[in-house]
Amino acid sequence: MSELKPHHLEWLKIDWVMVLDAKLLTRLEFNQLFQIRGALNERKYYTYILWRSDLGKPVPFYVGKGVNRRAAQHTAPSENNNSRKWNILKRHKAHGVEVFTSIADTFGIEEDAYDAEAELIDLIGRKDLGAGPLANRTDGGDGTRGHIAKRGGESASARPVVIEGISYGSLTEAEDATGVTGGALAQRIRFGWPGHFFQDEGQQPTEEGLLFRYKKRVRVPEGEFESLSAAAETTGEPFRRIYKRINYGWPGYYYTEEGQRPRVSRFKPCRVDGKDFHSHQAAAQSLDISTAAFAVRIRSTNYPDYLDSTGTIPKTARNPLNHVRTWIAGEEFDTASEAARHLGIEPGTLIYQLKSSNFPDRIGEGVTKHNRNAALAKLAVPVTIRGVSYDTLSEASRADGIDINTLKKKCRSLSEPEYSSPDPDLDFVQPKDGRPAKIQVIVDGVIYKSVNAAFQATGIARAEIKKRIDDDAWPNFKRLYEL
Repeated sequence: MSELKPHHLEWLKIDWVMVLDAKLLTRLEFNQLFQIRGALNERKYYTYILWRSDLGKPVPFYVGKGVNRRAAQHTAPSENNNSRKWNILKRHKAHGVEVFTSIADTFGIEEDAYDAEAELIDLIGRKDLGAGPLANRTDGGDGTRGHIAKRGGESASARPVVIEGISYGSLTEAEDATGVTGGALAQRIRFGWPGHFFQDEGQQPTEEGLLFRYKKRVRVPEGEFESLSAAAETTGEPFRRIYKRINYGWPGYYYTEEGQRPRVSRFKPCRVDGKDFHSHQAAAQSLDISTAAFAVRIRSTNYPDYLDSTGTIPKTARNPLNHVRTWIAGEEFDTASEAARHLGIEPGTLIYQLKSSNFPDRIGEGVTKHNRNAALAKLAVPVTIRGVSYDTLSEASRADGIDINTLKKKCRSLSEPEYSSPDPDLDFVQPKDGRPAKIQVIVDGVIYKSVNAAFQATGIARAEIKKRIDDDAWPNFKRLYEL
């Protein structure tokens, strides 16, 4: 455990896991989450929190926005651009303790994820501002707002500037004084806005074409302004909110020279089961479903009561069986799609199972089951998984939580001795390139079926694991045997 300092004691007074309603995941658990197809469904963006475990109880130390396995990359030794965060990671590695990850929320739109990231950072608090335990160096979102640069440093944000004729010691000071982000001020300097320049290089020539791309007159309900920044400063609305409303086509928000943009679908009015909503987003929140799921329903003929009030979104025919009442082992679901989500499989897979006599416990209202024909007779072969025998591939695949094709590959693979079948078509197959199968290894007394499995569990690079196995100086890294 790390030596506790006074500010650590202040952080430990708060039960952060309860306050943030967090489920903490190990590195391996996080990787396994993303091995499950559709783990985040259509909401592929997410906000995450990294947790330190070296203070006696979990404390958050970093908030970020991610896609795919982004959150896991922070625990890799190659990412060291944030010294405070990297020192915490190195301390955990030195003490042999886990850095936990939690998924705060998921989003279908990247901008929403950035907004939620900024809200989380503000809620928990940054250490460099004395507001909390976070090692984040910015306020979050898509940019560097809130970054604290050392005055007189070499970075662009630390150079003395003149903004609208007033001198500031750095871009950070100018940002605080003007309310315009450092990134926006740097762009104005670069494109030669009058009165905007670094003191050590003077006024730059104005690039007329680019100037008006970044400084366009806008119209908002409160009136017309020379730029987004001016509108934000006068109305008190955040710059990004006005920008998004223009792009989403909110009535009364537009660039003067361009005119009103078409309304983005999720902000269009709609009617659901006879009730009117001012936007798709509001209707989705009322129904407790995601905006993406609502978008599918309002376009589907399977949901005739979901109507777009503007008449601009046509309905298209979809598989009618997605909408049938379904029973799974006696449990009833309103639709096959809902049952598929409950099982964690694709709706098309479940519809196939509703029609198949191999799945007697899965029933669709009005759906007729069909017996296997001769072409599918091979499904009725026995399979053994970890010493447990199953009569058919279907039964074995359901028990193991994998699809039939993956099960066949495991039965044929020399690297998966726990999977076997007496069927000749599923006998072991030597790799075509002649290379040995996976190498089972022992790391610190734990047996892993492959170098990759050891990497996922320990975070040590694959090449480094292989190097240590062949090096007598690392007796705790061994090759169990090579298949």
